[in-house]
Amino acid sequence: MVRHQGKVMNTHIVDTTTSIGSNTPVTTQAWPKWPSHDSGTLKVITEVLESTRWTISGAYSGQETYERRFARAFAEYCGTQYCTPVTSGTSALTISLLALGVGAGDEVLVPGLTWVACASATCSVGAVPVLVDIDPESMAMSPQAAEARINAKTKAILLVHAYCRTADIDSFLDICERYKIPLIEDCSQAHGNVAWPQGRGIRRPGMFQHATSQGADLWRRGSRCDIGSRTGGET
Repeated sequence: MVRHQGKVMNTHIVDTTTSIGSNTPVTTQAWPKWPSHDSGTLKVITEVLESTRWTISGAYSGQETYERRFARAFAEYCGTQYCTPVTSGTSALTISLLALGVGAGDEVLVPGLTWVACASATCSVGAVPVLVDIDPESMAMSPQAAEARINAKTKAILLVHAYCRTADIDSFLDICERYKIPLIEDCSQAHGNVAWPQGRGIRRPGMFQHATSQGADLWRRGSRCDIGSRTGGET
């Protein structure tokens, strides 16, 4: 619907092609539903409901919670020692910044193309998010652009591995080592990414890694449960 010279005009735009340069549909199948589930998903949800332990503070029923079982399995998968489920990706980022002592007057480098949580988590601890241009190949933060934005106020780099791709992690490790700046990684769209040379998944490079199960991300649990995973052997 278009408004022209004060009048509302109905306008219909018709695309006669269904794929690039062709009238042949790419597929005739219906778009798959997401998130997907099966009878096994329903079985697990029922077990959780019937356990009567719906929160971590609930009474112990004699059986380890799904939350702890998942945390242990995911830490093993990522090759890290610690994995802590929290309420959201924003919470995971905020906790990481607080653990690093980031606060008022500090700056955090965040990618110019990402979800708002990177900037909002930074603001929530009183710091200033500094938007950094991306690398058009990886769609992640450009290491060259990031290094150019570093100054005495820079207290962390928040690197996002976007759209199933892997950022230039070697360059960022080098930058963080030279400038002694902690690296926080958001792996919400990259867990299991085989591009990382060590093998399965995005593994071990940064001080903190986060992998979410929000509906738009790569995998899904019964509810949103984001992971803040501390690499290395420190506590």
